[in-house]
Amino acid sequence: MANPMPPSISPESPSVGHPAAARSHHDLGVTLAQAGRRAEALEHLREACRIAPESLDFINNLGAVCEDEGLLEEAIGHYQTAVRLGPHLAIPHFNLGDILRKAGRVEEALPALEQATRLAPDLPEAWESLAEAFLKHNQPDNAAIALHGHGRALLAAGRNVEAIAALERSRLLHPLLPGVIHDHGKALFNLGCLEHAMLLLHRAADVAGRMSTAEEAGEVRSLALRHLAVFVPGSPVDDNSSIYKTRKKYIEMVTAGESRAKPNLPRVRAPGPWRIGYLSSFFHAPQWMRPVWGLINRHDRDRFEVHLVSASPRGEIDAAYGRHPRDRIHDISGLSNMEAAASIAAAGIDLLVDLNGYSDPQRLAIHALRPAPRQVTWFNMYGTSGMDCFDAIVGDATVAPEAEDAFYSEPVVRLPGSYLAFAPATGPDDSPVPAIAPEPPSAHGPLTLGCLASSYKLTNVTLAAWAEILARSPHARLLIRNAGLDREDHRAFLKARLARLGVAPERIECVGSASHREFLETYGRIDLALDPFPYSGGTTTSEALWQGVPVITFTGDRWASRTSASLLRAAGLGEFVASDRRGSIDLAVRLATSTDTPAMLRSFRAGIRARLLTSAACDTAGLTRTMEDLYLRLLASH
Repeated sequence: MANPMPPSISPESPSVGHPAAARSHHDLGVTLAQAGRRAEALEHLREACRIAPESLDFINNLGAVCEDEGLLEEAIGHYQTAVRLGPHLAIPHFNLGDILRKAGRVEEALPALEQATRLAPDLPEAWESLAEAFLKHNQPDNAAIALHGHGRALLAAGRNVEAIAALERSRLLHPLLPGVIHDHGKALFNLGCLEHAMLLLHRAADVAGRMSTAEEAGEVRSLALRHLAVFVPGSPVDDNSSIYKTRKKYIEMVTAGESRAKPNLPRVRAPGPWRIGYLSSFFHAPQWMRPVWGLINRHDRDRFEVHLVSASPRGEIDAAYGRHPRDRIHDISGLSNMEAAASIAAAGIDLLVDLNGYSDPQRLAIHALRPAPRQVTWFNMYGTSGMDCFDAIVGDATVAPEAEDAFYSEPVVRLPGSYLAFAPATGPDDSPVPAIAPEPPSAHGPLTLGCLASSYKLTNVTLAAWAEILARSPHARLLIRNAGLDREDHRAFLKARLARLGVAPERIECVGSASHREFLETYGRIDLALDPFPYSGGTTTSEALWQGVPVITFTGDRWASRTSASLLRAAGLGEFVASDRRGSIDLAVRLATSTDTPAMLRSFRAGIRARLLTSAACDTAGLTRTMEDLYLRLLASH
């Protein structure tokens, strides 16, 4: 049945409180329509509307069945009544406009469809029908704008493959709409086509920049530059130099003309611990923040007073945080950057640690205001911030070798081991993780390569490397799992990309989201994990290792491509780190085709957790000591 209303539209719906007999006829009519018995359905729906003529959902559903039966004029009449009963609702306007368009009454259809898009900008079908109406009315520019609305609504709904199709149609009609170009790039990014996405985002920024008089163009340029700054570390078409330039350009834009807080003057401190503030928009995120909680939970509270500056939704904090009675939590989720900076300064925080990086770029402006005498960025930057307000960016010798210092606007501090040492269990409320499956899948079947990284990391160069590994390992298969693969069209899109590289679809298994425990249980079906590049794993790498699966990676050309290498070397597993891409492909092929691999994997699974716990990869106590020493050095130099 086409275009039905939900059974109850809203608490104010006229359908509420109608006679029981009308509801019985309506529900039976809907059931019959769904079974394809529309002639019988019409009798019951008409009777329901006779009994309750002011019931919006009854009238709308009668119109929908009439439409399916080809009774267009009757359907139009019912939809007009639905619009009268629910003028504030988008669906009746859409249904009326859509059927008028189909009936060739385009002049009448346009205002109804435009009203539907105003009332529900996130309703893709309304935008699509509006675009078709504009095309029938010979208005290609307006059709391009409507197709942009269609693509934007699909993008917001996570329907990226459909969004790309709509946005491509829009660009064919009007190639120079910067918002369309930007959104096309964003949809491609979501699916892992980062090479093409970056080109489109640069194009969007350029086109919008040349439309200086249009307010919307300025907003698109700002958004494009922000996304370029966020995506650039994982872009195969970029390098350290362009990462630095891209982020500097973004920071110059967001800080231009912004009044800065007065520099923090030296102050005489009363005796007591130093106040260390940790600023994050993701304190609520489970699992991802394990290195952070490993540090915060082990802080020496006699020397340091811990302040969590939370921009998380409603200030929520993950259960892995081991709450301490002397810690302070500041909820800045509802504050502007200026207000948040004032709050931090008022709290007397001595050293502020940024944990966001570019995962929440809008909050970087807080640090530009210098609300604390000393500022450090750690954990989530994966390259330079492009800002001059940080006294240190914290990494290690693997992710940020000294030879690359020129590509950082901050002084680089290198910790021993890995800068992301993680604690497998960090709080009293941690849920236990699954036990390691003692037998690898290859012990009783084909060897399974796997990757549980997000879709946006599955770049063309990554898939090309995996395709070569599969071509040279004819008995291996590939399992890919992430939340972006919940949709069948997204799975088909990924398989089509691999098919173009020569990988038969039957050798690939694509799986969508799950509970975290089920997600981790997936590693029981994987022999060897393949690291994506140039944006390597962090949380996925530590979780794979903890679940008994080696991760094959290589030392790339930038920070973001070396995180897995940092963790593996800290764990004493450097044999799984190749020196370059070619070496990682050869290593994966050797392990995938060796008859010794199942025995090696069995031994790996048996001892990996004990090995990790005694390695630098899980030495959160050591990480805490070195970070505290860094804080004291910076504070002493103030």
